[in-house]
Amino acid sequence: HKRFQQRYRDGRRWVYRKPEGFTPVLYRSSAIGTAAATDQWIWITEGEKDAETLTRAGRLATTNAQGAANFTDDLLAHFDGLK
Repeated sequence: HKRFQQRYRDGRRWVYRKPEGFTPVLYRSSAIGTAAATDQWIWITEGEKDAETLTRAGRLATTNAQGAANFTDDLLAHFDGLK
């Protein structure tokens, strides 16, 4: 059984909850612009390690924090205009 938790630093302690006003961002989001400019596919992966593996293999990849179940419409809007 695996368990993943997001955390952030608040002074000297780790906090295991989303901070107030938290806005999720895409990991390696610059890949979206590259995909649009070069007409390449962009892969949306389950996590950062998968995105890094695809990048090392010469592919464009991105992901979001907390897995596919937390991929919000706000994040989807970053892909507007791609084929």
